[in-house]
Amino acid sequence: MAESNAVVFHIVDPERLWVEALAYGGASSFGSASAEVGNGRALSLTFEGAGFAGTSPALPVHFRVEGETTGLRPGQLLTVLGQTEETQAGIALPRTSVLRGLNGQDIVFIHSGAERFEPKEVRVLPLDGERVLVAAGIEAGSRVVTEGAELLNQIR
Repeated sequence: MAESNAVVFHIVDPERLWVEALAYGGASSFGSASAEVGNGRALSLTFEGAGFAGTSPALPVHFRVEGETTGLRPGQLLTVLGQTEETQAGIALPRTSVLRGLNGQDIVFIHSGAERFEPKEVRVLPLDGERVLVAAGIEAGSRVVTEGAELLNQIR
């Protein structure tokens, strides 16, 4: 027994699946995109449009899955990487190399000499899930600590 307005089941066409993702930073158009399923399989996506942002800082964007959709199910979580038309200058670093300083400013440690590491304040922008883009604060060719930076930050 069910109420008259209750949804009992959904009919889904597996050949016409879409992916909804959240885009931060005002990106409203994507040149190309791909998604990664939990088992490491990559999917090709085509940008279809963006939704209404509302009060959230994230903009919902919609992609159509191209090619084979076997093994996908509605509601499944995917990692989506979208390429926008805008370009930004900077240095890509792992997220683990950027730390918070005493004043709350983002810092990285520069290897300036033998057993000498200096903190440098930087301005970072999000790049993807694993990396950030350092837009200001260090020059090209600087030797930045990418592993164990949190250990250096503990020594004051």
